[in-house]
Amino acid sequence: MSATRIRARAPAARAIGTTLVDQAASSGANLLVVVAIAGRLSPEAFGGFAIAFAGLVLVLACCRAWLGLPLALSRGADAHERRRLLGGACLLVAAASPLVVLGIGVVLPAVLAATGQAASRTTFVVVGVAAVLACVQDLTRYAAVAADRPARALASDLVWLVGVAALLVAPASLAEWSALVWWAGIVAASAATGLALTRPVASLRHARRLVVRGGGARGGSTVVALVASGTALALSTLVAAGFGAAASGALLGAGSLLGPVNLLLALLDLAVLGRLVALPPPRRARLLAVVLASLLVVQAAWTALLLALPEALGEALLGSTWHGAHAILALVSAEYALAAAVSVVTLELKVRDVGGAMVAARLAACVVVLGSTAALALVAAPFVLVPLAMLGGTLAALAIVVGAAWRSPAPVDRPAAP
Repeated sequence: MSATRIRARAPAARAIGTTLVDQAASSGANLLVVVAIAGRLSPEAFGGFAIAFAGLVLVLACCRAWLGLPLALSRGADAHERRRLLGGACLLVAAASPLVVLGIGVVLPAVLAATGQAASRTTFVVVGVAAVLACVQDLTRYAAVAADRPARALASDLVWLVGVAALLVAPASLAEWSALVWWAGIVAASAATGLALTRPVASLRHARRLVVRGGGARGGSTVVALVASGTALALSTLVAAGFGAAASGALLGAGSLLGPVNLLLALLDLAVLGRLVALPPPRRARLLAVVLASLLVVQAAWTALLLALPEALGEALLGSTWHGAHAILALVSAEYALAAAVSVVTLELKVRDVGGAMVAARLAACVVVLGSTAALALVAAPFVLVPLAMLGGTLAALAIVVGAAWRSPAPVDRPAAP
């Protein structure tokens, strides 16, 4: 390869590397949030936080799909147009903020109260406010990457990561209310950093355009995000109603401990999808097999390490929630292994431009998971069986995406990658 080509590829390589580091910082911050909060709450109180946090994830996922995708695709626009698009998206988030805070801060605790579970409304309101701020911060990340300035996104996430790390080492006597307000302040500081670096321009015209021009990939992505995150929120609420709030906290704790696996799955599109497009079907199949095998090896090793942790160290990570999370960790890890297979097969569907099967897989998983969990609650089954319901839903999703990959025609072969 010539020196000129090497120099031409260097900026792209640096941008990808920065984006990978940014994703790692974001995922690391999310893991540390759970650890920092879990260590300061009782299992029951942490279960309430887990449900509120699931609401935040739902709002953030829909924001990414509906508003983040147009920003991600704005790479070809000029800088001023992109800033106005970001400003329009932020205006929509601001307009929706009362509904977000009302939904997470008032409706969710009311639902729990109706099922006989006590819930701290203060916790839910703080998480609702944090959800709005997290949406703004996330949109600035999309705008920074679209502008080919991933370092700006990284700077915003580093504020988040450093702030959460400081919360983690704060005195253990820090009260629940103080810890939650600290966390919300960190999110606000991260969002402010992103806004200062991307400098959005408020534009009602661009806000209207983002509302009117829906459907297509945005609509499909939003439906998938809504079904996936909505299932997680419904599952967390259903588990609290049927098995107690502490059980919802245990699910969040176990899932958070498997955060490194989630990070690898999140990076598949960035690290693998672009390479797949240039490969003929036989080489795609080999690459996907290698990727899946690598994911499963890493996950098995990480799970074994977590299961072998001494009890004192586990309690240092998750406080009294550790015991419930540890009891279901192996089954949750098995469900993650199937989820890894779904994600890898889905890459092939994306190359073939097969979208319906991805939505069908999400819907099937939703029905199986929630239906099975409700049945377990009705027969008063042990909580440790709930991950089996999750595993069944993911198995149904895997069957659908594998069937779609088997039946759908392969695209016309592209030139093989050099």
